[in-house]
Amino acid sequence: MTHYRFNNMTIKVPKVNLKRILNIDNTINSIFGDTTRNLNIALKSLNNAEITYNAFLDYDIPPHHFMMLGDFKHFVATRNEDDSTLEKVKDIEQYTIDMFDRKIKGRIVLSWSENSLLSERMTLLNQAMECYEKGFYGPVVSVFATQLEGVIKQKVNKQFDHVSTRDLKNIVNILFSKKGVGSLDLTSAKYYEDKVVSSNKNKPSNRHAIAHGNIANYTEQIDAIRMILIFDCIVSRLDKTEKDILSTVFDKKKSNY
Repeated sequence: MTHYRFNNMTIKVPKVNLKRILNIDNTINSIFGDTTRNLNIALKSLNNAEITYNAFLDYDIPPHHFMMLGDFKHFVATRNEDDSTLEKVKDIEQYTIDMFDRKIKGRIVLSWSENSLLSERMTLLNQAMECYEKGFYGPVVSVFATQLEGVIKQKVNKQFDHVSTRDLKNIVNILFSKKGVGSLDLTSAKYYEDKVVSSNKNKPSNRHAIAHGNIANYTEQIDAIRMILIFDCIVSRLDKTEKDILSTVFDKKKSNY
């Protein structure tokens, strides 16, 4: 114990055992050091954007912020295998179904109750999730695909404005604009531009094809999961993005008229 005098007062300060602190620090490093190194290696491997986004594009699985690092590595590693058979695609789809039901679905539904943009839509969204639980997957896809544009227009208070494919692409690039090691924004932006927003693709992941009735082949469980992930990933970003930033997309369009 060390004593210090200050204005006729004696302050007692315990001695610091530096050796003990160093031992604790070394113990922590020994426990977490390997984990940190492995994580850094994994993130660097994911930094190869072309490999990462091609995996999600090829399997038509949308990247989502509730996926774990191991999930991303699984998609990438599976794509890097030589064989590209239908069986491998089915394996990835089953992996996604299991992952969604076990780890992601509950967290997504809980997050909706905290999203300021969804309060008036919760009855509809809950009914859609009831359809999912009962195996009625087509209506699930229809609900989430058509509600997506409405949430975007609600965010910027432009409920009666037309949202073009170009507008949606610009909004996607604003929402997913971060770069860097471990950032999957580039992968997300690439997926949403190529699969969800483009108006010339009649696929179960394409919002335009579903909303305009161009297709009806979205009745499988993986189709419902895909659209729920798409919807949630975008509305989660919308809720956290400043309205003024997104409004520039519509303001620029008006200035061109």
